[in-house]
Amino acid sequence: MKKWLICVLVVIVTLMPLVSSCAWKPPEEGILLDLYIPAPPMTPAYNAMEATAKMLNDKHEWIQAAWKSYDTPDSVNDIFDELTPEEKKYALPWPTINFSFAMARAGAGPEIHKYTNEQTDLKFVGVVDQVAWGMLTADPDIKTFEDLAGKRIGTTDDGPGLPQVVLTEILRAAGVLEQVEYVPMGVLEMPGKWGATGTPGAEIDALWFGQAWENKDGDWTTGAFPFAVFLNMKQTYWVNLSQDIVDGVNAANVGFKLGAITIPKGSITVPPPEEGEPPEWVNPPEDATSLQWASALVAWDSTEEEVVYELLKFLFVDNLTEWSEKIDRPVSIESAARTLYPGLTEDAIHAGALKFYKEHGVEVKIPE
Repeated sequence: MKKWLICVLVVIVTLMPLVSSCAWKPPEEGILLDLYIPAPPMTPAYNAMEATAKMLNDKHEWIQAAWKSYDTPDSVNDIFDELTPEEKKYALPWPTINFSFAMARAGAGPEIHKYTNEQTDLKFVGVVDQVAWGMLTADPDIKTFEDLAGKRIGTTDDGPGLPQVVLTEILRAAGVLEQVEYVPMGVLEMPGKWGATGTPGAEIDALWFGQAWENKDGDWTTGAFPFAVFLNMKQTYWVNLSQDIVDGVNAANVGFKLGAITIPKGSITVPPPEEGEPPEWVNPPEDATSLQWASALVAWDSTEEEVVYELLKFLFVDNLTEWSEKIDRPVSIESAARTLYPGLTEDAIHAGALKFYKEHGVEVKIPE
C-alpha cells in the first residue's frame, strides 16, 4: 500500500472518535417542547395538539411536551420576544399556516391583529390539521355573506382572535361589514345561545363557529362538543363563501391565503345526542363552500435540526397509525407537506423538515 494512502487512513481513524463526540446528542434530561396554539380548548386544532403532546409524553424516550392556548398576535409580539434564546428554541407555535404563520414572518396583518416584528426565523415543519370553518344559520334565506346585511352574528369572545379577524375581512370584502353586529360569547355558552336563538328576529341570526373536517377514514365529521350540539338542535345551513370574496380578501391582506373548500350535501356525520336517535336532518342540506385553513407545526431557526427531524419521524413514520387514530385525521407524510402558505420557499422551511421530506421523496406543495 502506498505511503500516502496509509497516512490518509491513519488520519481518518484518528479523527473518527473526535467526529463522533461532536455529533449532536439529546441532553440526558431530555427535551421539553412548549406547544402553543392560537385556538381555544375544545376546538379541533387544540384537541389535535393536546393528543399529540400526550402521545409524545407517553411514548418518546427524550422528547416531552406541554401545551397551551394563546391569543395571537400578542403572544408572538410579547411572549416569544421575551423568551431567552434557549427557551425560544423549544417554544413551538402551532399556528394556522395560511394566516398566522405568513403574517408573523412578514410582520404584517390587519391593524387589530398586526405582528409588530418580522419573525423571519420562524420555519415551516408540517401541516397537521385542515378544517372547514363556516358561518351557520337556521335561516334558509341567508345563503351568502352578502345576505348577512342587518344581521347579528355570534362570535367567540376572544376579541381580535384569528376567527374574528378573518370574518371581519370577509364581511369587508362582501361589502356588509358596517351592516352587521357581532355578539361575542364563550364556547361553553354557544349551545344554549344556539338552542334559544338562531332564527330571524332573535338574539343572533348566524354563528361564526361551524367546523367540519375529514376524519381518518376520509369521511366528513364534526366534534361532539360544541359543534354536534348545534347540528342536533335544528336544521342548520352553511352560508356559502364565494370565490370573489376569497380573492378580494387575499388581495387586500399581506400574508393571507384564504382557501375555500366545498362540503358535499349530506356528507357530515354528526355524533348523535347522548339519549335517543339523532334527528333526520341533512348536514349540510346543500353543497356548502366554506373557509379552509390548516394548522401546522412550526419551529425556529435555533431549534436543532435533529429535534425537528425526530419529531416528524416519530409522528409520521414510527407512530402514524396510532397518531391518526388519536387525532382522528387522515395524516400522512404527503399531507404534512401540503401547505397552504403563499409563496413558500425553501428558506422558510426548517432544515430538519427539508431533510425528512427529501429522504421520503416528498416535495413540500406550494400553492400558486
